[in-house]
Amino acid sequence: MRDAVAQYVEAQNSLDVTLYARVYPALAGERRRMVEQAFANLKSQTLELDVQRVEIDGSRAKVSGFERRLAIPRIGSEQRDARVRTIHLEKRGDGWVITNLN
Repeated sequence: MRDAVAQYVEAQNSLDVTLYARVYPALAGERRRMVEQAFANLKSQTLELDVQRVEIDGSRAKVSGFERRLAIPRIGSEQRDARVRTIHLEKRGDGWVITNLN
């Protein structure tokens, strides 16, 4: 579970759509194209996630935390965002994947 959350943060920070889709398999089709376009419009992005609570129920888990993001677009001024984030995960095989982000 920690690896999945760490990969989510790494994918955001490296603007790596392939890694993001690996840890968040629902990122497909039009949704993936939207993320690809969003990442392409950025020079860089820094995401910090402070995990506040982890709840595990069998093969499902919920990670709650506070997310701070600084995005530097290719054109325009930097954008900052801070929000409470809930990451829903599911154990598949030997690892965990993200099933939903709120």
